[in-house]
Amino acid sequence: HSIADLVKARPNVRHLLGLDEMEQERVA
Repeated sequence: HSIADLVKARPNVRHLLGLDEMEQERVA
């Protein structure tokens, strides 16, 4: 699985990897 798949499947992974903030920047 790619990181993107993990992010979609498990939102918790975003917090663990610290990608939550990065994702928000991309969407914005």
